[in-house]
Amino acid sequence: MMPLSIGDEVRAGTYRLHSRFRRAVNYTDGRRLVSVVGEEIGAGPLNIVVRRIPRRNSEILEIDNDLLAEARRFQSGLEDGCTNSETLRLNLNTLQRVLVEESHPKSLAFLLDERRIRNFRSGFERAVAGQVCAGVSLLPSVAGVRQLAGLGFGLTPSGDDFIAGMLIALNILGQPRRLIRTLGQAAMGDNDLSNAFLRLAREGRMTEKQQELVSALLHRGRAEVKAAARRVLAVGETSGADWAVGFVMTAKSGVVECWSGGVMGRKKTPLFQHSNTPVLQRSLPRREIRP
Repeated sequence: MMPLSIGDEVRAGTYRLHSRFRRAVNYTDGRRLVSVVGEEIGAGPLNIVVRRIPRRNSEILEIDNDLLAEARRFQSGLEDGCTNSETLRLNLNTLQRVLVEESHPKSLAFLLDERRIRNFRSGFERAVAGQVCAGVSLLPSVAGVRQLAGLGFGLTPSGDDFIAGMLIALNILGQPRRLIRTLGQAAMGDNDLSNAFLRLAREGRMTEKQQELVSALLHRGRAEVKAAARRVLAVGETSGADWAVGFVMTAKSGVVECWSGGVMGRKKTPLFQHSNTPVLQRSLPRREIRP
């Protein structure tokens, strides 16, 4: 059966089963991951989208060059062009409101509204929140990334999702490639899925739902931003929200005028310097924990 689409980062080869989930089956060749997903997950740089995931999955997945040549290829890179910085500022405010009002209670949206910290009730949860705050306060630095990497809940931990969103925003803001590569490399750990997503984010590559949100932020209005944001929030339990929090905090701290040849301008002051994140100042527990 011909897939509906194949991501532009999928390569020919022999892949072995890595992990199975209800809406995705992951394979690896030892260096790279590919994911067989249904239409509800949608296109992505490493996704092979099919109408229906088979109930029984093969242990081996063969991808040849003929299949790659015949299938529709999803292009996961950043779009070219620039936008009015005021449009982006207003749309980022809309995205932030959606995150605060509609994100999963255990998402990192407490970084945007301190009242949401009440959702972290146990000592462990509050310790995680404290570690997140400490890491975010150090960004964008290797120390901050290393504190966030692998931290939190979920198949891809919240800290990794936040970093991926941050890396996409840094790409859009036209930050130096050396900075983005350094931060992306510092985030790498022993989670194969996180490592794959972080590598892609470092290169400015996104899923279709993430692309739609970024495009809406850059070029469209409030209604389109809200609709695209809700599609991202539907990804995982907290993964989509945590990615969007990392994106919006980075983008809001670095929005400047467009520059020729890139989507947005280059930032000349440290990111997060003026972050409106009151929870960072609160005395949450910050003891060392192992995620």
